[in-house]
Amino acid sequence: KAVASKQVKLAPCVNKISIPFAVTDPKLWYPIGLGEQTLYAFKAKLIVGQKKVDERSKRTGLRTVELRQKPDQFGTSFEFLVNGIPVFGRGANWIPADIFPTRITKEKYKTLLTSLRDANMNMLRVWGGGIYEDDYYYDLADEMGILVWQDFMFACSMYPGDKPFLDNVRQEAIDNVKRLRDHPSIVIWVGNNEIETAWQHWGGWKDKNPSHVWDDYQKIFLRLLPQVLEEYDPSRPYWQSSPSSNFQADSEFQGIGDTHYWQVWHASKPFSEYENQFPRFMSEYGFQSFPEFETIKTYTTAEDRMSIETPVMLAHQRHPRGNQLVREYMLREYDQPKDFESFLYVSQVLQAEGIKLGAEHLRRLMPRNMGSLYWQANDCWQVASWSAMDYFGRWKALMFYTKRFYAPMAVSIQSDGSMLNFFVVSDSPEMKKAELNVDLIDLGGKSIMAKTLDVSVEPLKGKSYLSVPLAELLNGSDERSVVVLAELKIDGSTISRNQYYFKPFKEIAFSRPQIATAVTPTPGGFKLKLTSDRVARAVYLSGISSGAFKENYFDLFPGRPIEVEFRDEANLTAEEFRRLLKVRSLVDAFNN
Repeated sequence: KAVASKQVKLAPCVNKISIPFAVTDPKLWYPIGLGEQTLYAFKAKLIVGQKKVDERSKRTGLRTVELRQKPDQFGTSFEFLVNGIPVFGRGANWIPADIFPTRITKEKYKTLLTSLRDANMNMLRVWGGGIYEDDYYYDLADEMGILVWQDFMFACSMYPGDKPFLDNVRQEAIDNVKRLRDHPSIVIWVGNNEIETAWQHWGGWKDKNPSHVWDDYQKIFLRLLPQVLEEYDPSRPYWQSSPSSNFQADSEFQGIGDTHYWQVWHASKPFSEYENQFPRFMSEYGFQSFPEFETIKTYTTAEDRMSIETPVMLAHQRHPRGNQLVREYMLREYDQPKDFESFLYVSQVLQAEGIKLGAEHLRRLMPRNMGSLYWQANDCWQVASWSAMDYFGRWKALMFYTKRFYAPMAVSIQSDGSMLNFFVVSDSPEMKKAELNVDLIDLGGKSIMAKTLDVSVEPLKGKSYLSVPLAELLNGSDERSVVVLAELKIDGSTISRNQYYFKPFKEIAFSRPQIATAVTPTPGGFKLKLTSDRVARAVYLSGISSGAFKENYFDLFPGRPIEVEFRDEANLTAEEFRRLLKVRSLVDAFNN
């Protein structure tokens, strides 16, 4: 319906016309999990005499956004508030979905973003080393309630500050800000990726370059881009670089601003170092793995798959120490896998377990830390990389783990050396009543100790609700032959499950489990029920390329069956599904 009109006299050239109006009792746009993603269509018509000469429409959502930076006992907060509600950023870094952007279809955008939403992500960082994405990407984010951290496209390099270049930058920024500013999903503009920290820390850039190089940096990121935003989009916060402490401290200081942490991976620090980081918002951290075997088959022959060091495999590993680092970390936790395909499988579990440790720690810190964006969500080609999905959108182990550790309410287990602490993290703005069940079981499934606790889960917080001395918990049990299982239930339904092993996999006395499967046809696919006689680590379902499992890479415990849905895209019969299905657990990846 028409809500406002105005009689105007048009002058030659560009006319800027404002027509104030109010939306009565508007329905606000919220990120996923906090409310509906209500979108309004606004239309404007230009009528000369009685004739409509032009018309434009714009879809947007109504919401407020604030980047709250408030001094506290830890430094200065860094948290996004949407419609006044603090939002913990659960997500990852997005890179271009193809090395040839013109090949990215709407269907691919939708498939990838749907996957990320289904993995419980509510925020994506569009990385400054990529591209300004197509309008459709942001349309989908609006519809799905995924928040977007939008970098300007500058990364890992110093840029000139001469007038022709600055004029070019200004026009590029204006074009993209005007194009994207009406998307409610975008909650921040960020000047660049890692240039401030590169100047301070990368191989003496600061000492080797003349002072005007830094002056040029300030021209772009402290003056030009803020000026563009002040004119064309003053509604959103601007952050000049990622990571940054906004010049209040060193760019790598974790008490202010956002943090990139890469000592795990680049410096070979153990995964446990994640738990020694206390940022305000972690916007990058990551670890590599290899893609699915089906993906690797698209660019290799059988001869290429003799090892990860063949020329073709090395051509699809772009980090100079990538294979070395994956193997180094792997052998800390596992024995050498028995063959090529097993190495791929174990690399994915290794990556997933490492990022799980970091992500759960970051969520337990809430509200001190208010974001976990790991590197990276997706891939631009078939390659060994840090991604959670490979180039074809196939979920690696990390995506299935992500779905669990990014659940809006989740249980997390942490050891401080003397106590085992059971945390519940909640992104809900409301208190929730829940039941926490803790079991110590042996590898055959026998219960050694069990506790049940009613908990009132506090809103927007990570908190320990139960702490048990390790000596009391074990009570003489061998650490190599037991596991702790925690389940969080609401109204009798399990909403989160987690487990804690006291030793690395290679030190635990696992034996090969007998995993039984029962297949039931369902509309659009199959339901698979799995049971095991012993604890089975990282159970991996494969063999069927024409569809997708909704769960995978899960631990299976005796007496606790797991049901998994499979979406079928090939109209398989139940017999065909059973014949193709492969079920393995982690012990199958090694020679025993």
